[in-house]
Amino acid sequence: MAVDNDIYYMTTRRKPLHHDREEALKAGQKRYQGSECKHGHAGVRWASTGQCISCTQESRRKQTLKHEDHINRMVEIDHIHEEREMRRLEEEFYGFG
Repeated sequence: MAVDNDIYYMTTRRKPLHHDREEALKAGQKRYQGSECKHGHAGVRWASTGQCISCTQESRRKQTLKHEDHINRMVEIDHIHEEREMRRLEEEFYGFG
């Protein structure tokens, strides 16, 4: 899925990308127009690493979701422990159980 460099940059008001990583680095650009990645993304890559921007964004999104799931599980566990502690304190205070 190649993107027409001229149309993309006319609509986003950015400078056209270099097609070579070394040129982009020399020009101080953060991105360059490379070849398509193995997942079929357009080929816009980070100049610093050469990695596909879409792939790195997708990876970051997956890590965020994984992290959120972990936090949610920890909150659930914490909530269960709080409920148990409250029951224990009630039983201790009221003398039943």
